Amino acid sequence: MSKKRNRAIDWMKYAYEMVSIIIGVLIALGVDEWNEDRQNQERARTALINIQNEAKMNLSILEVLHPRNMEAFAVVQTESSEDDSATIVPGLQLQDVAWKTLMSNGISGHVDYDELYQVAEIYSIQQIYKDFANQFVEQIMVTRSMSIVNGNPLSDSDIITASVELLTLLMGIEEQLQNHLTEFLDERSSEPAN
Repeated sequence: MSKKRNRAIDWMKYAYEMVSIIIGVLIALGVDEWNEDRQNQERARTALINIQNEAKMNLSILEVLHPRNMEAFAVVQTESSEDDSATIVPGLQLQDVAWKTLMSNGISGHVDYDELYQVAEIYSIQQIYKDFANQFVEQIMVTRSMSIVNGNPLSDSDIITASVELLTLLMGIEEQLQNHLTEFLDERSSEPAN
């Protein structure tokens, strides 16, 4: 009877130790998961701050370029070949490093969906703008080259006038991008600090 009792006590002791180990491991895993989630949330918050700073920088570039580009565009639309002040400067220097970093390091899943969607929309418009800007610059270069090759060099305003359809699209996208950046930054500045 004593042997049965010792075995029962031994099994109880082992069962208690096993349950204690399992509970300890589960607690450790829970703490580790909580800590990893907290770190990912902090990385996501930092990424959004970087995106906000990048958006401010991009907006400040557009706030300088867009009015000048619209003035030059107005000159182009008057078709005044005597006025060579129609210099369009597309914002090819707009940055997207913070966005690419957020998307490449796996923490985008820790950003609120609506906010991520809004940021994705801005950077999508920005990419379209840069694509059209590159197309515009290439078209200007090709037109200038062809006019020189043909022995009939064109003025800057004539070259830009030849690209008026593309320029119309570019100015519309530039304005849309500026509006989206302004709206995003206005919303972010009105949010309470975390």
